[in-house]
Amino acid sequence: EKAPATARALATLAALSQKEPALHTNNPRTIAAKLVEGSGDFSEEVENALRQIAGQNTTDSGRELQAEADARELIGSYDEALVDEAWERIQHATYSSNTVFDADDKIQVTKSGSYCYIVSEATNSLSDWINNIDIGKEDIDSVRSYTLKHEDCGCAKRHWWGGCKEYKTCSLKIKLGRGYDGFVKTYNRMKGSVWSKISSVCSGASQYRFIGHSRGGAINSVFAYALWKEGLLHSSKITLVTFGAPRSLDDSSSDQVHGKFPQWRMVHANDMVSSIPFDWLGFKHYGTMRCQSCSYSEGRDKPYLTTSVSDHTSYCKVFGDNVC
Repeated sequence: EKAPATARALATLAALSQKEPALHTNNPRTIAAKLVEGSGDFSEEVENALRQIAGQNTTDSGRELQAEADARELIGSYDEALVDEAWERIQHATYSSNTVFDADDKIQVTKSGSYCYIVSEATNSLSDWINNIDIGKEDIDSVRSYTLKHEDCGCAKRHWWGGCKEYKTCSLKIKLGRGYDGFVKTYNRMKGSVWSKISSVCSGASQYRFIGHSRGGAINSVFAYALWKEGLLHSSKITLVTFGAPRSLDDSSSDQVHGKFPQWRMVHANDMVSSIPFDWLGFKHYGTMRCQSCSYSEGRDKPYLTTSVSDHTSYCKVFGDNVC
């Protein structure tokens, strides 16, 4: 049953629907979403009604706070059992079967009951990739290819002056977003094989849990984003749990996926890896941060600058059985 304020707002929309062209072909909540995004041409009276429905404040900061609250409502309260299970999956992954390899990177796919677990191993050469980290960005390709008319396919018909009038049709990967090239390039190389494993090993699964530590967490953050964005997995079926993961997506892609499904990002104290690549280079974390033994407040894109390698290599002491 709708709250009285929302009911009044809906009544206002109904009364105004005939003289507001923007309301003719859209339901109120769709219009409310457009309002939050800053799009749509509405009168002040309708905007006020829509804000009541969407639960949004009139300021940008209010909208951001509401978006964060909505994300937390979707994710729910902190699930310690889920996080403990995720770390146990990392510690006990064998990578002996149903595993995709790319140099030092490994992703193993297993199924238990109705749950599919996609676990990504942290690289053995932590210092190498930290020392060589740069600011490059890379396109995140779709898993599947799609038949499209596109300039990359070549020109089918030309104007009399030589410009292309119509492009040829061919099979192409869609650009889903962008992220840090050190993680996205690995995703792009592994995506076909990993999706094939997920499709075969996890046939009939109702939940897909993407889990990873360090670089492995970043790579699985890209996978969770890509499979959600392409529509291969519905948001209601995805959970992401990472430990000490670096930023993996650029600002725009991160904003698209933030809060769309349960996303827990675990950080230990002053773990330096969680603060790179730096936010001022155009990268952003997504998901709800949960910090252990931290002297600073939690926040979606924190930490901004931390310097401890030992905190990064001791997650097993915080979440595991103290065997590192």
